[in-house]
Amino acid sequence: MHFKRLTGFVLVLMGIPAPAVLAKPIFGFGEMLNGIKKTLNQLADVGLMDLADSIQDEVKDLLNGVFPGSPGQPFPAELLHFLTYTAEFASASYCDGIFVVGRKTQCKDPFCPTVTKGNVLTEAYFANKGSADTTGIVALDATTKAIVVAYRGSQSIRNWFTNAKIETKPMPEWCPGCEVHVGFLDAFQEEQTTVVDSVTRLMKNYPGYKLVVTGHSLGGAIATVAATDLRKRGFQVSLVTYGSPRVGNEALAKFISASKPNFRVTHLNEPVPRLPPLTLGYRHVEPEYHIFKGDYPIGPSDIKVYSGTVNFEGNTGFGGVTSFNFTAHRHYLLPTKLSACDDSMRQGIEFKI
Repeated sequence: MHFKRLTGFVLVLMGIPAPAVLAKPIFGFGEMLNGIKKTLNQLADVGLMDLADSIQDEVKDLLNGVFPGSPGQPFPAELLHFLTYTAEFASASYCDGIFVVGRKTQCKDPFCPTVTKGNVLTEAYFANKGSADTTGIVALDATTKAIVVAYRGSQSIRNWFTNAKIETKPMPEWCPGCEVHVGFLDAFQEEQTTVVDSVTRLMKNYPGYKLVVTGHSLGGAIATVAATDLRKRGFQVSLVTYGSPRVGNEALAKFISASKPNFRVTHLNEPVPRLPPLTLGYRHVEPEYHIFKGDYPIGPSDIKVYSGTVNFEGNTGFGGVTSFNFTAHRHYLLPTKLSACDDSMRQGIEFKI
C-alpha cells in the first residue's frame, strides 16, 4: 500500500499517468519499478506517508482553485432503474461469441438477467475484424421500446493499443476547435458502417423507439464518439457510459455535453475516468453521475450529480489525486462486475493481433 500510494504520487509529479504502475513487468519497465519500490518503501519507513498524503490534499485544493467545480446535486431517483438496466447492456457486450443476429440477446447467467428475461433481439454483432478489435452489439428491445448500441471495454491487446493512441485529431466537421482521441475515433470508425446502417434501418422501422448508446471503460469512450456521430446524422441519442476515459478537448466536451441527454457514470476513485490526463488538454462530458458508495446495492442516495468538464468534487478528486482502485472500475450498479461474462469464458487477455 505504501509503495502504490507513494509511487503514484511521484509518477504524477513526473507527468506519468498513475495507473501505469500497475502494469506487469514488461519491456524493462518492471526493473525500473522495482528500483522505485525499494526507494519509496525506505521513504515510507521514515514517515513520509503523512507528507505524501498532506501534499496530495494540497494539490487537490490547488486544482480546485484552478478548475472550480459545482457542488454535487441530488440524484433523481427515477433514473436509477434506467441506468441499472442500461448497465446490463454494457455488461452483455462482454459476452462476445454467444450472440447470433436475429436471435434473443442474452448473457451467461447471471450477468444480465433483466435483458435476458426481456424481449430483446440481436440485430447486429461485431468483433475481431480490425486493428482496434471493436466489439459490441446493436439490439432491438421491444420490452422498453429501445434500440441499444453497446460497446465492449478493453479485453485484448488490440484494445490496449487503441487506448494508447492518445494524440488528438481535429474534427471541424463536428464543431469548431474540436479534437478527439485518435484511438477512440479509429475504434468507432472500424465498425461505423455496421452501426450506422443498423441504427438507420431500425429507427426507420421502429420510429417510436428511443436510441441508447452505451459502453463501459473503452466501450464508454467509443460510445461517446458513436453518439456524437449519430447525433450529427440527425438521431436523438441517449448516451450512457460507465467508467469512460476522457475522449477529447474542452471544445469537444462542451459540444457533446450540449447535445443532451448524457449520463456519464463514475464510481468512487476509480482511475480510468482520470485518463488521459488533464495536462494533455483532455476534458470530460458532463454531467457526471458519481457513485460514492463502494458496495452493491446502490441506491439514489449513493449518487451525486456534478457539472463541469473538470470537477474535482466528483471522481477526479475523490480520495486524492492518484488512484489504484481498479475494483471500483469493474463494478457499476450490478451485483457482478461488468466484464464478468467475458471473464467466465476465457482466461486473461486476448493476445491476437
